[in-house]
Amino acid sequence: SSGTGSSSGTGSSSGTGSSSETGSSSGTSATVPTSSVGTTPKGQENAAENTTGMSDVSYVYFGKDAVTPNQTQSASAVNKKLLQTKSETDVAGSSFGLLRAWGKPASGNTIKLSWKKVKGAKKYIVYGNKCGKTRKYKKKKEVTGTSYTRTNCKAGTYYKFIVAAVNGKKVLAVSKTIHVVTNGGKYGNAKKVKLDKKTLKLKTGKSYTLKVTITEPAKGVKNHRKTAFESSDIRVATVNSKGKIKAVGKGSCYVYAYAQNGRSARVKVTVS
Repeated sequence: SSGTGSSSGTGSSSGTGSSSETGSSSGTSATVPTSSVGTTPKGQENAAENTTGMSDVSYVYFGKDAVTPNQTQSASAVNKKLLQTKSETDVAGSSFGLLRAWGKPASGNTIKLSWKKVKGAKKYIVYGNKCGKTRKYKKKKEVTGTSYTRTNCKAGTYYKFIVAAVNGKKVLAVSKTIHVVTNGGKYGNAKKVKLDKKTLKLKTGKSYTLKVTITEPAKGVKNHRKTAFESSDIRVATVNSKGKIKAVGKGSCYVYAYAQNGRSARVKVTVS
């Protein structure tokens, strides 16, 4: 691999999980979109420790899966920032719940990315490069669907990607950073993410730490980031980089756990 990264391992605590979901987005130390310009939601300070750029993107949370942009940036501004980004970690203001982007090696030396359709998006811009802290992102392609295949990759090499959902001149959402290794090398990709809960009920002010199990191939995974967590509504519940959920206010939301290649699982949290 020409990428750099953390030491190998699951990057998450083990547990006997039951709730699993594939076809989702990638992880680093848990990064949650900011709830107001230039600020980090109270209780999520540790969750935003590894972000870079785009700190002025803000989001409003409406519960369940809805993470809706409040102040969108121009596509040209986001494009400029992403093309200057070298970091292996998530860009500030990025959202897992909106796109749930994930990737996997396909036939030959190719990588296929998939993501969820974002309401209002007219197109999606894919940025990528080989992994490595010295490599800036490059604009790879604009597509109208919810998938992209990168061809002519190098065997056994890690690649990083970011997907931006665009409507006209505005960016509606930016994905978490996805790290995927092609076939033919000494490392593989996470196969599955499991949580010990499918549903969780908490009283306001109470907390619960999720137990996460990552199913890896026999050859293991080279971690460029740890397993990450995100809440779909921080007015209901927050989650930190260790998977500790804290009940904030009455309502329901989802908390996601996602690996670096975007495999994920979620728990529905109800606070009373």
